[in-house]
Amino acid sequence: MLIAQISDIHAGPDLSSLRTLERAIGWLRSFRPDALVVTGDLVDDEWRQGYRLVAESLRSLDFPVYLLPGNGDDVQLMRAPNLPPSAPGSMRRDRCISGQPSMGWPSSVSM
Repeated sequence: MLIAQISDIHAGPDLSSLRTLERAIGWLRSFRPDALVVTGDLVDDEWRQGYRLVAESLRSLDFPVYLLPGNGDDVQLMRAPNLPPSAPGSMRRDRCISGQPSMGWPSSVSM
């Protein structure tokens, strides 16, 4: 099983981080991991539009994407409809990836 991770996108209104994300997504398409884990911080300064733009980029992938917010992310803004299709509803994820059980929680939720 191959799991890729992207961390600290820090999308902002200047869009430079989103251009970098698009380059990473292009590389991931050829790399073909079994899943992608995207860990926060997704945006800078609670930039509302950034969550939507990051989600739009991630929706183009054809493998599961798991989002884990960072300490600077607003979990409410990250929730649907901003999440990619493989991550609907609750921020907790339980599923199998290539036959292996996996689960994740946002880093801002105490266990």
